[in-house]
Amino acid sequence: MPAPTAFLDFVDKNADKFIGRLADAVAIPSISGDASRRNDVFRMAAFLDEQLQAYGVETKLVELGDQEIEGQTLKLPPAILGRIGTDPKKKTVLIYGHFDVQPADISDGWDTDPFKLTIDDKGRLIGRGSSDDKGPVLGWVNFLEAHHTLGLELPVNLRFCLEGMEESGSEGLDELIESETKKGTAGYFDGVDCVCISDNYWLNTRTPAITYGLRGLTYFKINVHGPGRDLHSGVFGGTVHEPMTDLIKIMSRLVDPDGTILIPGIREMVGEPDEEELAIYKKLDYSIADVEESAGSKTAISADKATVLMGRMRYPSLSLHGIEGAFHGVGAKTVIPAKVAGKFSIRLVPPQTPEKVDPLIKTYIEAEFAKLNSKNTLIIENLHGGKPWVENVKHWNYEAAIKATEAVYKQTPDLTREGGSIPVTLTFAESLKVNVLLLPMGRGDDGAHSTNEKLDRSNFIEGTKLLGTYLYEVAAAKAATYSGDPLVQIGQEVRNESRVLCFDEFQVTDIADAMILKRLFGAIWNSGGVMVATSNRHPTNLYERGLNRSLFIPFIEDLQQKCDIWKLEGKQDYRMSASSDRERQPVFFTEPKKFEKSILIATHGAHLEPRTIPVMMSRELHVNAAETRESGGLIVHSTFSSLCEANLGPADYHALSKATNILYLSGLRQFRADELDFVRRFITLIDLAYEFKTRVVCLSEVPLLQVFSKIVPSPAERPQKALEEMSVRGEGGSSSSMASTFIGEMEWSATGLEGMTLASGGAGETDVKFAVGRALSRLFEMGSSGYRVGD
Repeated sequence: MPAPTAFLDFVDKNADKFIGRLADAVAIPSISGDASRRNDVFRMAAFLDEQLQAYGVETKLVELGDQEIEGQTLKLPPAILGRIGTDPKKKTVLIYGHFDVQPADISDGWDTDPFKLTIDDKGRLIGRGSSDDKGPVLGWVNFLEAHHTLGLELPVNLRFCLEGMEESGSEGLDELIESETKKGTAGYFDGVDCVCISDNYWLNTRTPAITYGLRGLTYFKINVHGPGRDLHSGVFGGTVHEPMTDLIKIMSRLVDPDGTILIPGIREMVGEPDEEELAIYKKLDYSIADVEESAGSKTAISADKATVLMGRMRYPSLSLHGIEGAFHGVGAKTVIPAKVAGKFSIRLVPPQTPEKVDPLIKTYIEAEFAKLNSKNTLIIENLHGGKPWVENVKHWNYEAAIKATEAVYKQTPDLTREGGSIPVTLTFAESLKVNVLLLPMGRGDDGAHSTNEKLDRSNFIEGTKLLGTYLYEVAAAKAATYSGDPLVQIGQEVRNESRVLCFDEFQVTDIADAMILKRLFGAIWNSGGVMVATSNRHPTNLYERGLNRSLFIPFIEDLQQKCDIWKLEGKQDYRMSASSDRERQPVFFTEPKKFEKSILIATHGAHLEPRTIPVMMSRELHVNAAETRESGGLIVHSTFSSLCEANLGPADYHALSKATNILYLSGLRQFRADELDFVRRFITLIDLAYEFKTRVVCLSEVPLLQVFSKIVPSPAERPQKALEEMSVRGEGGSSSSMASTFIGEMEWSATGLEGMTLASGGAGETDVKFAVGRALSRLFEMGSSGYRVGD
């Protein structure tokens, strides 16, 4: 939906008025980190509150409590909550911005007074806060004024959340957002469909951008205290440990000149990009010249565009910011400062969070300080931090922003992840459970946080049109749907929860698993995940002879590329070598009387009575069992024919093993080569019993080593079974959904009927020999004293 021409014309005609309003805002030095300027932050809040009310917004100034700063207790600036529009048929957009700014003084190197908006001959609006973030915030006010004056109906309902502490860690804001969200219909955030934030910048000066990711932040202060007062270097130099010397040494060990973070474990959390991701950075409209232009110097770390972009967006970075307590004035003062404090921060990327990296940072700094053997005192402070954030660009919120950008600038925007940090993005996303968009107004050379910060006149005026057009496109957008790959989303969520995923006996036997692993693990690896696994198969042999294996090969290639592979040549099965275990319990009998005596001892003479064990989908297992106080669980006696020759499968064995401490199984015999189905059921039963620490005790007609001696037939003896059979159906369910599970070395259908599963006829039969060996090993371990039944 295009924005009305009347609105666009109004913006052009009132450009000078809008610039005048920005000048009024810049004139208020609302520096949140300076105690002497705290009243100015309050003044700025009052200024914005008045502007919003003038154009129909219902507002509320919310007190956020107190703050300790520079030894003083100060009131936190209020947050401004606002709302206009309550039409249930319209979407509701929450607008966030901030009205505080970074410190600035003309002595820092500004060409003009930082708090007097200056327009130069290039059309640049120079002044602290012009781009970050007073200009964008006033862009929304301009939009409201235009509609109020013209009598135009707003295309959406609007909610506002404006704060005055963003440049100092947004103290108190998270709590406000969470509490306001919990108020439901009584709160200002009720019914919010999406969030829009304009507090970032284009990647360059040519192409508009839309940002879907931000780096997080953790900010530290290293305090080194020494003498009781400042000392004269002529008297005390060379006689005391100097705090400044210690601090400089520590800070020099945080990062190398090429940007390499020296703190162990930080960079290692983040994986490397694959070719697909690398191509994204190569396509962005960006050059080394852009870096040099925005930096004002030819100091780029690399001459490769993609490397520079990933250093800004994809990888963590550590920056040193300054030192408190040291002499920094004009002249040559020879003082030894009594205490100094160095400040640095690390920009974080997924899966890093402050909770994960802060302990690594503190441990490293403490260790480096210990190496100095200094008698000074070290105090490490974490001043603030925020998690990184990445959003779904397929959402209608982003589609609306893309259409608006194309309408205003006649260009398709770059979709970027930004190097800066706006922690509130994640707070909104997690609290409101809605899509959050970053829609920048300024260019990449605006110099926010630097001297001569500016906002181009054209960006301020066209940016106002962009914000308004975006709201019209939101109004026309379709309902939210997720059109991306859910496996990628799941992989990223798994990675955010855990950096390292460990698998025992990694295997692939099911075609459904085989087809999804590349996309799932690709997302995990691309997000920095690490996989550690043991396997009885070399990667090249995974899913061997499986259906449509050619489609699985790309995953094997990724696996070999992402993982280091060690082949262990050990031949000894230590479970089978525990002959010195004097407390071993016999688990295999060929004499019925000894078997029955074992049952009598285990049950303490209790009678075995009929029991029902619920399985799933209203199914049940009927067994004879006893339950004694000493055992703490069921002692079950059943026959091989009733458990392994019947229409049972993993779901049944799962329920049985979960409810049972000791399973006595009689009627075991030597298997024939054509009884692979029975063998597989028995192996599955052993595997699940092992999983639940259930002890299986067998009574067999033949010695243990003869039970399986005939079940690995020669190729000529194997029955030829059709690979195309996709499921098994019959009594007890089908091989689909939860009724089919991969257990042991092959997939099993819950029916247990004679027939094929997706893996059998290919990978399954080639694994039988190994599966038998493992079952025997596990059965032997069940009798050891270390096998804790029921644990």
